Amino acid sequence: SIPLAVSEIGALLAASEKKQRERALILLMRYSDLAIGETVALSRESGVRAIEPICGTNRDYYWWTGRRMPVTCTKCWRAGLGRVGGRAGVEGFCRHRLHDTLGASVLAGGVSINDVSLLLGYGPITKTESYCARGTGSGAAASRGPRGMPTNETRS
Repeated sequence: SIPLAVSEIGALLAASEKKQRERALILLMRYSDLAIGETVALSRESGVRAIEPICGTNRDYYWWTGRRMPVTCTKCWRAGLGRVGGRAGVEGFCRHRLHDTLGASVLAGGVSINDVSLLLGYGPITKTESYCARGTGSGAAASRGPRGMPTNETRS
C-alpha cells in the first residue's frame, strides 16, 4: 500500500468529524500502529485515557461491546473505516495505509530505516523501502519524503 498524503489524512478526519469513535479509531491506529483487531478489542484497562469520553459506554472496552466475537467487531469497524474512506474520497483506504504512513513519517523525521523496519515488523529493509520510502529519489525529490512529506531538511 501507499502511505497517506497529508491531504488524505485531513480528508479522513473531516469525513469522520461527526463520528468521533471512527475518528479516534483512525488517529489511534495512525499513531500507534495497532492493527484494527487490536484496536477495537482494546480494554479500558490499557490506560488510553484520552479517548475515554468518546468511545462508547461499555465499561470494559472502548469499541467492542463485548457481546459478539471480537472478529465480528473487527469486521464491522473495518467496514466502517471503508465507508469513511469513501466519504473522504481516499481511494484504497485501509489500515495498512495507516501503518505505512506511520513508517513514512518516522523515516521523514530522521529515524533510521533499520529502526523503522523493526518498529513496523517488516524484517528485511527492502520491504520497508518498498512500503514506506516510496516517492523518494534524488535531487529536489530527495528533500521530500514519501508522498511529499517534508524531511528534516525541508521543515520550516
